[in-house]
Amino acid sequence: IKSVISAFRQALPAAAIYVYANNSTDDTARLAAAAGAIVRHERFLGVGVAAYFASKALPLAGLGLLQTTALALGVHLRAGPQVPFAPHGALLAATHMAATFLGLLLSALVDSAEKAVTSMILVVVPQLLLADAFIELRGATRSLAAVLVVCHAAYDGVKSLLPADLLATPGPNGR
Repeated sequence: IKSVISAFRQALPAAAIYVYANNSTDDTARLAAAAGAIVRHERFLGVGVAAYFASKALPLAGLGLLQTTALALGVHLRAGPQVPFAPHGALLAATHMAATFLGLLLSALVDSAEKAVTSMILVVVPQLLLADAFIELRGATRSLAAVLVVCHAAYDGVKSLLPADLLATPGPNGR
């Protein structure tokens, strides 16, 4: 490891040298860091970025499609034909994929499962609070949430597809 990093340094003195440690049992990460490389960690042995992403995104997309279809169908059956199935299903599926990719991004940016779980809590709670569903947002906060918060866009999208009389029914928060 040290000799390879040294050779790269000689050939490309201004380059940033990255070493990806994939949970192997050797001292790759420690040796690479000691040689001055930037070390990134992969939690799965022998799995590259594309394979890791596919191994996570594809099953999650399938599960999400089933869940969002069931939810959209349940809402459609309960509310009747005034709530269109296809647009709600598509909106929920798009929201699920955006949230899945956000979760995968957070998972890829940290080097342990504990940090991944903690970062998800730090991202999911604000997503729920800033969705404008439980707490009414106003002014700059509403504008910022509309741009940065996936749940806010999804909530607005769902509301735009519902008929006015259904929206007029007060929910648990009185709105």
